Amino acid sequence: MPTQRNVSDTVLVDDSHKLVLLASAKCGSISVLRMFYASSGNDEALRHHWPHDYRLSRLEADRARFEEAKGVYTQIKFVRNPYFRMVSAYFSCLSNDDWLRGYPEDHPFLHMVHASDSISFEGFLYFLEHEARDKHVDHCDYQLTNNEEVDIVVKIEDIHSELAKINSEFGTTYKYESYWHHRKKVPRSGVYRGNVAHSQLPCGDRTAFHDLLNEETCATIVRIYERDFLAYGYSFQLPDSGMNFT
Repeated sequence: MPTQRNVSDTVLVDDSHKLVLLASAKCGSISVLRMFYASSGNDEALRHHWPHDYRLSRLEADRARFEEAKGVYTQIKFVRNPYFRMVSAYFSCLSNDDWLRGYPEDHPFLHMVHASDSISFEGFLYFLEHEARDKHVDHCDYQLTNNEEVDIVVKIEDIHSELAKINSEFGTTYKYESYWHHRKKVPRSGVYRGNVAHSQLPCGDRTAFHDLLNEETCATIVRIYERDFLAYGYSFQLPDSGMNFT
């Protein structure tokens, strides 16, 4: 099973409005970073093609400020439906094996990925459920953190309406824009991740999120991430589908 962290990957402290913004990997964290830096006029951070570089350079200081702000500032957590988060993590896995960092070179799943340049979505989920063994796996840790106490949960599926409420209540000027930090759009060629189009990823023609979500895979995701579903009020029923996996 994945790891439950003590604090979210992304921690941003907005002293001007007495807010703390939190987000996990594959939950729009890059867009949250850029939104935060733009609202605070941090041009230095925005110049980074990879905003996480700037975030990581300030990680210890930001986490120290987070500890000081606990119980004083309003905490806002950005979350994502676990079904779609795992499909997004899977697409990342197909183009980058960083998610297997820390595992021995002779690990059977590492061999499978390198040997075939692919791993099925079912195999990816099997790895998370049975092989991860509480080790950190990039993009796949639980969204829920230990002893988490957040005041506002923002589901990125409703990001624009939720941000409108936050801006109205706190006087912020947050504006969220999707930022394809791993991907680039090429005219008439679909959405690319790195140098590989989704249509060219080694998962056949199953390139849409719903193509990968069926009764078996959704049941596995529920088994692995039930705590995230429950903590953030996500239904086990797949959105836009009659399937239910309670």
